[in-house]
Amino acid sequence: MLQEGRGDWAAAEAVYDGILARAPAYEGAHKRKVALLSGQGRLAQAASALVAYLETFQSDLDAWAELADIYSSLGLYRQAAFCLEELLGAGACTLARAHTLR
Repeated sequence: MLQEGRGDWAAAEAVYDGILARAPAYEGAHKRKVALLSGQGRLAQAASALVAYLETFQSDLDAWAELADIYSSLGLYRQAAFCLEELLGAGACTLARAHTLR
């Protein structure tokens, strides 16, 4: 995040890529990289990074919502709809589990 604070986007991205090469399941590095790419307007690359993240963290509802937003911004409405379906499905499962725990 130091490189991000200095505005050295390439160095920050290289740091996150290095972290992910060593620890592919490190959630924080994935999220920072997505934020970095999105903040630069590199939405197609941010979407790709989020897809990679969701391969490991399928239950991250915020990531599905962010991916839906990015896809919508890119005019990829079918992909955005898929992400929203994932959100609805996960939300329904969560509600069903909560209801059965009462």
